[in-house]
Amino acid sequence: MGVTSRERSSEVQRFQLLAGLGDRIREIDDPAELAFAAAELLGKHFGISRAGYGTIDLEKETIVIDRDWNAPGIRSLAGTLNFRDYGSYVDD
Repeated sequence: MGVTSRERSSEVQRFQLLAGLGDRIREIDDPAELAFAAAELLGKHFGISRAGYGTIDLEKETIVIDRDWNAPGIRSLAGTLNFRDYGSYVDD
């Protein structure tokens, strides 16, 4: 079974993303800066408007995002977000 050009292109893009991530984080010691670098690369790679990491508090039903990556013109979501502000799926 042969590999299609689309599959090969996808593999090349994935390799480029992973190589870029490795190059970027190789010398980062700060966990917050590491998370931001990963979010930025993933956001740009997938063409999304924002990406980030947060700490979830299940009892308070919140997520704390210290820093997020945002495409130009997109507002940051950094801070404490209440899940209930985004719908009732928390109970599902």
